[in-house]
Amino acid sequence: MLSPEEIATRIQSYVDGRVTTGTSKHYRKIVRRYVECCRHYNITPFPLSEDSLCTFVTINTGTCNANTLANYLSAIGDYAKLNGFEYNLIRESFKVKALMRGIRMQHPWKISRKSPLTLKHLEKIFPLCNLSNREELVFWAMCMSSAFFGLLRLGEITDNADTRKILRIRHLTINQSSAEIFLPASKTDQFFNGDRVTYLPRQGVLCPLTTLSALKTATSALDDPLFPDASGAPMTRGRFMAMFRRFFGNDTSLSGHSFRCGGATWLASQGYSSLDIQRIGRWSSEAFKIYLRSHPFFDRVLNPLPTTHELP
Repeated sequence: MLSPEEIATRIQSYVDGRVTTGTSKHYRKIVRRYVECCRHYNITPFPLSEDSLCTFVTINTGTCNANTLANYLSAIGDYAKLNGFEYNLIRESFKVKALMRGIRMQHPWKISRKSPLTLKHLEKIFPLCNLSNREELVFWAMCMSSAFFGLLRLGEITDNADTRKILRIRHLTINQSSAEIFLPASKTDQFFNGDRVTYLPRQGVLCPLTTLSALKTATSALDDPLFPDASGAPMTRGRFMAMFRRFFGNDTSLSGHSFRCGGATWLASQGYSSLDIQRIGRWSSEAFKIYLRSHPFFDRVLNPLPTTHELP
């Protein structure tokens, strides 16, 4: 039998595990900012009140958009509910809702979306990558095989605080006709059910199987990271983006998110239906459709017809 102390410890551990480490860190940061704001204006932070929430939202208006402000309130609400304070009634009160609506109307936020990467971008940087250098080979594999053709998120292929989510050599399977990466977990799979991303061969230098085969040949230990940096540790997002800027230059229209955007747009250009694209990219909603904004067959893709295409 567990002692009361052990039970309490486990309860806290499970409660803390309801969100990712990054999200938990972000929530704590927002709550600290909220408490500091209330103290500055001599307002009691908890229990929550309309005045405390409205004051915090107002002083942050202009520095971020209304959606971000709503996320700030969610972080405060998460803390409040965990500690037994009322949140929903105050958040849904007329005054707070009217404030948020007014901010949306008077401070519209111009959305600047990143451009999609294309096959031409990848073909351009291929000669710049020294594939005999292991770190550059890893970078090329992350760019081309995984992030573009596999529509993998950078958070799925770079280092993670939860070591269970780090991709390792054993997660890669290659045969003559295809390659497969097993994802232990992802943004849309928080319960470790796992998912599989399949790659088919292509002609020329942009062949995922060729790149992934070279990556696997360079490492023999099954538990080694699939995408290591020069030291052998899992590639961090910061290191990956530093190499990204080195190879892709200072084009501010491109970012790490341009891979999924470009991969989805490329699939659309190949005639894949929206259902196929959603399934390949593991989107749990239709949010992926914003990625197809630059595609000439936008209307057709968003109104899918039956397809017999193989998945990449």
